[in-house]
Amino acid sequence: RTVLDWVRVMSETVDPDALNGQAADIVGFVYRDVRFATDQFMVGRFAITCCVADALAIGVVATTADAQEYTQDTWVRVHGVFQKGEIDGQSIPVLYVTEIERVQQPEQPYLYP
Repeated sequence: RTVLDWVRVMSETVDPDALNGQAADIVGFVYRDVRFATDQFMVGRFAITCCVADALAIGVVATTADAQEYTQDTWVRVHGVFQKGEIDGQSIPVLYVTEIERVQQPEQPYLYP
């Protein structure tokens, strides 16, 4: 599953525990938000429906002790397991990282629904 696939599953799931224990292997760029803890970042991609002008940033929140080693916009491949977490007081599925590596930007960095 891509970042887009996981975001779709999350948007269709009401229970934040529903993904607990599911493994993921995703590629995306590091995005930081002021709401994230220091051990968190979003693994993001841009989804395009028609053209670049309608690009929408999407992503999965990842938690790892070494999150600060990965700067904004660095491309990474993340392996992990989903568990319920919390962002800004809201329970959501969070990807707890088991392995992470820097990668080159994919030849096709955009995802198409």
